[in-house]
Amino acid sequence: MKKLRVWLMTSWRWLIVIIFLVTGLGLVLAFTPFHPVLDERPLLALNSDVMASAGRAKDAWIKEDSDPNNAGIVNNFNEIELPKINEQRKSQGLKEIPQLYAYWEPKNTYTKISAGYQLPDLYLTRASGVAQYSTSQASSQMRTFDANGKINKTLLSEYNYKDMQYGLPLFKSYDITVLNTKVYYDITGQKFDTKNDPHFKYSDILNLVEQYNSKDEYKGNIGFGLDDLPNQLYLNQSTGKGAIDPFNNQNFTFDVNKTGFRDNFDLKFNIKDADYYDKMHESGAFMGAIVKNGQKQYTSTEFKNGKMLMTSSSSAGLWAFSVDPFYLDKKTNRWVANKAYPKDYKTGDMSINKKSPNYIKWKSDHPNDPDSKYDIMGDPKSIKPNGEYNESLTVVYNPTKNGGDRFYSQGLGLAGFKSVGKNADLKEETVKEFTKYLLDEKITYKEGTNLNKAANAANYIPATEFGYKQWESKVYGINKELKNKDPLTNSAYQVNNPADSFVREALGTLWINNYLINRSSFNEVFTYDNFKKYTNFGDLFNRSKIVQ
Repeated sequence: MKKLRVWLMTSWRWLIVIIFLVTGLGLVLAFTPFHPVLDERPLLALNSDVMASAGRAKDAWIKEDSDPNNAGIVNNFNEIELPKINEQRKSQGLKEIPQLYAYWEPKNTYTKISAGYQLPDLYLTRASGVAQYSTSQASSQMRTFDANGKINKTLLSEYNYKDMQYGLPLFKSYDITVLNTKVYYDITGQKFDTKNDPHFKYSDILNLVEQYNSKDEYKGNIGFGLDDLPNQLYLNQSTGKGAIDPFNNQNFTFDVNKTGFRDNFDLKFNIKDADYYDKMHESGAFMGAIVKNGQKQYTSTEFKNGKMLMTSSSSAGLWAFSVDPFYLDKKTNRWVANKAYPKDYKTGDMSINKKSPNYIKWKSDHPNDPDSKYDIMGDPKSIKPNGEYNESLTVVYNPTKNGGDRFYSQGLGLAGFKSVGKNADLKEETVKEFTKYLLDEKITYKEGTNLNKAANAANYIPATEFGYKQWESKVYGINKELKNKDPLTNSAYQVNNPADSFVREALGTLWINNYLINRSSFNEVFTYDNFKKYTNFGDLFNRSKIVQ
């Protein structure tokens, strides 16, 4: 015992090191995704860089529920569709194929590639990701897809890089501008024509800033916002609709070089339009989306105060701009005044909520009766409160340097890596069947097709022709204003390039952490030295470099 005490006194440091190494190794093994049970099944990664870890968007994919209308898409595939497929395979003398395992993935896909992790058979991604990963050391593992005829051809090309279809677009959103027509009238004295709205140039916006600040009732308030600087800079390079070619971009010039096993992304850049952004910033009437406590604070929060004139945002966040004058109290089942409703805006009459189950059933039973015969007071859920604030909101085309009728295309798609393991051939069959199931227009639930179900849960627009028509038939409110402008036709999208993701990350980091906070000039912040200093763009996992 005495010898043990002496050894502990002299060697305690080594003991700590040994415990640390053993514990550390255990943790690494525990959290590294090489679990033998999971390895038997193909993996679908719901990535944290494109979706939240909880809520409706995640539940649409993975949620256990006895009712197929409420269960997740993957759950329904495994419990309902897969048994039918395996029964048919059994009758043909073929092996059964495994279930799909879907999970929320906190790690960035490029991080997993760099760290040598097991890569998912399928994953959700943005279009820029497939080009980025296809030039990494995992390029030979990239999964390719058939050009699915159900998907809009323009959107399909966003996931095509070097004539390889590396992914399938599933949902779309658009970088749009929301405008408050009441505030517009207050500061200009003119009614805003929503059917023939102007195509705002940067010079027009600066004139509106002056008018806004000259009005006593708006002076000192925030009147203009911008959620995503990279989208605005990219969008402004387009001279028309469709693809924006980054190789002819006025602000950025990309080049991709491969040297051995390194992936070198060379960037020459010249940030323009600095004067415009500086004047907006200096006006005191401008705000951007900043990060507080790890959460991005979108400009829609300020917009709902009713004093903002316009802000650029994603169409997926349009729901966040609306504020009803009343809300239905679940405890009392009565409509109560909403204290968050902006002041100086009138409340309106109650109208029929045409999405309520009672109204839908009544309409099916009385197809020839006018809505005036429907008793909206019979069920509070059949009532839709109206107010001047929501009616004042409209969608306009993005302001650009020279004006134009363009929205910037965004969205999510499905991509993946080739299956591995002793049953790789069977996992490939599961991937094929699930992709077919996901896009099947004949399989419908309460919210429509599988794709529509997932899109609705995340406030996106389905990328298929059929899904898009379903979306068009159901939109109302401010989303209807977006639909009327035909975003699919009037959109521009970025031609894929591996450097694209890195540039956006760098721009976003500089914009939020330096320009918005420190109020330095645009030109001071967006310099080559700051790209290296404040971002990991210059040495991302030792696989990319930046060249001035």
